[in-house]
Amino acid sequence: MTRDEVSLEKIARPRLTHTHQRSDLLYLLDELRTAPLIVISGLSGAGKTTLVASYAETRFIPCLWYQVDHGDKGLARFFHCLGYAARELNPYKKANLPQPTPECLAGDSAAVTKYFNDLYQCLATPFLMVFDQYQSISAGAVLHRVIKYACNALPVGGRIVLITSNDRQPTITCLRANRSTAIIAWHELQLNPGKVKEAAALHGLSWSREDAAKQIQRNVGDWAAEMILSLQKSRNDWG
Repeated sequence: MTRDEVSLEKIARPRLTHTHQRSDLLYLLDELRTAPLIVISGLSGAGKTTLVASYAETRFIPCLWYQVDHGDKGLARFFHCLGYAARELNPYKKANLPQPTPECLAGDSAAVTKYFNDLYQCLATPFLMVFDQYQSISAGAVLHRVIKYACNALPVGGRIVLITSNDRQPTITCLRANRSTAIIAWHELQLNPGKVKEAAALHGLSWSREDAAKQIQRNVGDWAAEMILSLQKSRNDWG
């Protein structure tokens, strides 16, 4: 599959500009480095994608990023895009990258496991394999099984991250039962006035009142995206 045949939006890591670093969550991800599967769970706008992208960037960790969508019901496009993303991540190993067999495309356990074993040998550790918008996959999709096989085949230093608004999906529920999954949940993503004040400083805003951070936090609740918009709109009102 050529570059023109792959939707680059599906495999491009988000670009970050003027991003407030959640150092507490970055350190938490450091502590979870031995967990083969990490689930970042929270509603849209909570800062999940930004957190993972900033972690890969600040820690200089090679990151294979895959944007899940409703078209990922079958496996053909999934494996083709995944293989292309691996070539982009490590072009020196592209000749050794595996090709999915018919058995692999059918979701056969042994074939999929072999595919990921071969794929991981072409990636330098440590690495992250991120599946964003994972909640887009329907409950009965075969891709859930494939992700489970991919997790089970991970080498030391490799981690899979699922970014989702639903942490009760089949893959997650199954692997949590085996105690191989770490969860960063909604309550850990929530904002507090201190985090709002730090983000304001990043945007060049100073505080004229002690309760300004609390007011912004009350206005936007726990939504990181809404906080940034509020800070930008408030720039001319603060001194």
